[in-house]
Amino acid sequence: MWFFDVEWDVNLLNLVWYNDFLKEVYMNKIKLFLLAIFLFVMSQSGTLLSAYITIELSPNILNTSLLALFFIFLISCFLFISTKLNLKSKLTKSDIKYVFMTPIAIFVINVITKALFNITDNSQNQEAILSDISKGFIPVSLVLLTAPLFEEIIFRGIIYQKIFNKNIIGLLIQAFLFSLPHILPDILGGTFHLAFFLQYFIPAIIYALVYKKTNKLEIPILAHFVNNVFPVLILVIIIIFEIPL
Repeated sequence: MWFFDVEWDVNLLNLVWYNDFLKEVYMNKIKLFLLAIFLFVMSQSGTLLSAYITIELSPNILNTSLLALFFIFLISCFLFISTKLNLKSKLTKSDIKYVFMTPIAIFVINVITKALFNITDNSQNQEAILSDISKGFIPVSLVLLTAPLFEEIIFRGIIYQKIFNKNIIGLLIQAFLFSLPHILPDILGGTFHLAFFLQYFIPAIIYALVYKKTNKLEIPILAHFVNNVFPVLILVIIIIFEIPL
């Protein structure tokens, strides 16, 4: 009988160890999720500050410089976090291909999505950004061009990789969480349309799959940056050359 007692004790110890291990794993994931929330709030504070300068204050050199310094601080924080995500890989020719092919694929998919749903309008988030950039508001441009770093580290780096280990559930959750803040103005304003949601959800899926394929977070960051910079460059050209729309 003593043999069975020993075996039972060993199994009990294994069960206790396994429970402790699970608790530690889930606590680490909860901490990572709280970190993601904190970083998201920090990044959105830059957006709110930019909006305040744009709407309430005159976007002069001083205000824009202060905002730029704030964004430098934010970028420094995110780069510090990125050291935990191994953002030091050398890019290959194949990586560069993903950087430029990803935005093209997203553009084509968005065009198809709008055509399928017969939608010609943009979401409130897109309209607000395009309107502010067309008026020459530099603060909004800062938000638009630095967002890829913030969003990729939060949604693809922390949520998709660190919390869900790049599984299918994480793929869907990170895409939903990425889409929600972008379409919130439409939800609150009663102008929500499924096409608006898909225009953020599908790119989030693509960025995550590119990250999984390349195992380099730099690729979706750069691809996201290229995707954001195209409309900015187009509007800047329109403004500089006074091209009628």
